[in-house]
Amino acid sequence: MRGALVLLFAACGLAGKHGGAGHKHQTPACVEHPKECTDLCASVGKFVGMNRKGVQDGRGWSWYYPAVQKYATCIRAEKWVEVGAAWGALAKHMLQHATIEAGGPIAEYHIVDPFLGGYDEKDPMSRMFRLAVANQSYESISIAWAQNIGWALGGGGEAAAGCRLRVHRETSVSGARLFADKSVDAVFIDGLHTYEGVKEDIIAWAPKVREGGSLIFNDYPNTVWFAGIQRAVDEEAARRGVSLRFINPKQHDNAVLGGDPNCAELAPPQAKRQGKKHGHGKKHGDA
Repeated sequence: MRGALVLLFAACGLAGKHGGAGHKHQTPACVEHPKECTDLCASVGKFVGMNRKGVQDGRGWSWYYPAVQKYATCIRAEKWVEVGAAWGALAKHMLQHATIEAGGPIAEYHIVDPFLGGYDEKDPMSRMFRLAVANQSYESISIAWAQNIGWALGGGGEAAAGCRLRVHRETSVSGARLFADKSVDAVFIDGLHTYEGVKEDIIAWAPKVREGGSLIFNDYPNTVWFAGIQRAVDEEAARRGVSLRFINPKQHDNAVLGGDPNCAELAPPQAKRQGKKHGHGKKHGDA
């Protein structure tokens, strides 16, 4: 998929040093979030917000959010990247519960997502973008979607994350180029759900993670919808000569490469690697 321009949204005034994970983190200077969301942004935002609320109310994938939050705290992740944010529900949860203001470790929360539909007719999330608003191009919807995420979660009242949030309207591979090598504590990968896409994610993001940092793969057990994820991740684990650990071991989900082994678990032997029952398949984020 072609990349799109980068949109950075953050509020000013929270720059500073923060300890954690054995290193000092300097929060960069901020740029402002959108101050309003009108017209197409408001129309798209109504659709996005409705689905975000639905996920949070239990009609989606929110079952694993507390475990991901706990993991971020355990590894003391100051700089977190979410690849594929979709509705922004996981981002909202993490911004409300895992940032420094909430007693957590996160100083920077980056979203990398082109918010661009039409990439795969077999993927339910790809089709969702068509439903956001009628008679608009995917590109127009993409711009409005990203603007709404920045407005709603950055300063619009839902999360009010301010300087902690940055939204990059980019594909995973192009977005990774915005980060220096060994500068990120954890990358939550929920983007392209194909074998080739996950392989590209690993190649793009592995150098960006600091020594001891984590690559986290959502939907690992979902072989009914996305068998390529498990194949790509298993190959990388074998190449590294390591055993996968899981944030959600009973479900075999949110597989982790790297990170503190005390913060994730080996999967129980009886756990079955199959499509999970929590919601439907999706490509650019299930959050």
